[in-house]
Amino acid sequence: MDFDVVFNPELNIVSVRAIGEIDHENGALIVENILKVAAKHDCNKLFCDYSISKVKLSLDEIYETPQLFDLWGIPQNFMIAILYSEDEKKFKYGETRLHNSGFAVRIFRIKDEALTWLIN
Repeated sequence: MDFDVVFNPELNIVSVRAIGEIDHENGALIVENILKVAAKHDCNKLFCDYSISKVKLSLDEIYETPQLFDLWGIPQNFMIAILYSEDEKKFKYGETRLHNSGFAVRIFRIKDEALTWLIN
């Protein structure tokens, strides 16, 4: 998996773009980089472009994601917009699990809709 994490000062968001297969191992690496960039810029808004990624997690593994967010130190005051791939079922399930655990996470198919939600 390849990914980039950058701060967009115009929108005041941290953006990540990932290409390849997403699992918990490389997810932890992405989060580590996100948290560094977010702390440096005192930013709690995150845009994840996973539109050309493939989720390599079972539904049981996705179920555990809120606990991993806590373990990885993702603050619950983060707003997270995710542009998803063809794995709509898995992304929607993950969104529901995270939302029910107190995280402000929404998934989107259209980038402009995701950014509008995130910056407003």
